[in-house]
Amino acid sequence: MPDQSVKRGAIPSPRSALAAAMPYVAPVGAPPNFIMKPQRISMWGNDVHGDCVTAEEAFAKACNNPEIFISEDEVIAWATRHGVLEGAYLTQVMTWMQDDGFADAPFIYDDGPYFSVNWTDAGTLQSAISTGPVKIGVAADHVLQQRAGVAANVQLHHGALRVRRGAHPLFVGEREFPVHGRG
Repeated sequence: MPDQSVKRGAIPSPRSALAAAMPYVAPVGAPPNFIMKPQRISMWGNDVHGDCVTAEEAFAKACNNPEIFISEDEVIAWATRHGVLEGAYLTQVMTWMQDDGFADAPFIYDDGPYFSVNWTDAGTLQSAISTGPVKIGVAADHVLQQRAGVAANVQLHHGALRVRRGAHPLFVGEREFPVHGRG
């Protein structure tokens, strides 16, 4: 049976990088419901590589209006050129995407600046999600084990999530869930 484990490559971003980001200020209240569902998606290499941060950038483009589909080959090539095919800081990829985005002749798909989002304030987080893309890093193994009710030693891994609307700047929030274990 083939390995069906989820590949992860996000590395916890340095706190100094997150602290340096301009804080997001909610300009509007969030709608009661909001979802972006692209017509076409891909694994963008994340089924065989730890390029989740870069693959998520391609997903964000797919959630654009109009949708922009970036090929899996371009995502893998971009991650390879930047040395992040098997792991990356969220802020590292977001910074590169500002000036060196995905190529899809004759276009280059970049991101705008990113902001820190106070994820502990529901209204602020909901506003950010409804007005632009949001990327959140979590300790995925811990979340999965907590959901299953398992208390064990876990390694810190991040998974990336972004909900995107339109061609708005990138917003970032990051939280490391506490890792509980037994000795």
